[in-house]
Amino acid sequence: MEADDSDPMPTNLGNSSQVGGEITGQERMRESFLDLVERDYRRVIRMLMLLGASQQDAQDAVQDAFLQGWNRVVNGDWNNVDSPGAWIRRIAIRSYHRPPGRARTQPLIAQGVDLPDHAEHVPGHAELTEQILWVVQLLDTLPADLRMVTALTMDKLTCTEIAQVMWLRPQQVLDLRKKARSALSQRLAVTGGKEDVR
Repeated sequence: MEADDSDPMPTNLGNSSQVGGEITGQERMRESFLDLVERDYRRVIRMLMLLGASQQDAQDAVQDAFLQGWNRVVNGDWNNVDSPGAWIRRIAIRSYHRPPGRARTQPLIAQGVDLPDHAEHVPGHAELTEQILWVVQLLDTLPADLRMVTALTMDKLTCTEIAQVMWLRPQQVLDLRKKARSALSQRLAVTGGKEDVR
């Protein structure tokens, strides 16, 4: 994201002014968050779609998660997040599974504060290739925990990061990965790599 005059992000978030050329803690939090948005926004949407979410549901859940993260930046609490990538995925998954209702429609951000705009286009279902749709269909045959481990692995998260997202120990993640690979191998052997994996 390049900053320009039309940048929707506020440049002054309370204590975020530069003093003598030094960047304050608030500005560092803001930059850290913006880096996370730039690096992970599309990847988290993709991860949720691999878990079975529609594109719209995935975008809504990811937006909720990043709104919660931005609230932490505004409140000066972002530095308390140990692993931002794992945290944002955990919040997005929780948001995706949250039932619709009043809690989902509550604004999570202070009035008058603009959020970062994600710069890159997320491909729609029509733009996804046949192979990716086939992989999603194949993943959909797995139990939820195996599907989540596989989706997070495809999202290039480390075993430790997956453990943080899923609230598991790293060894449990390795065990789930092994089960998922075995189940996928068996499914591919049965279908012979054909399109219909159901």
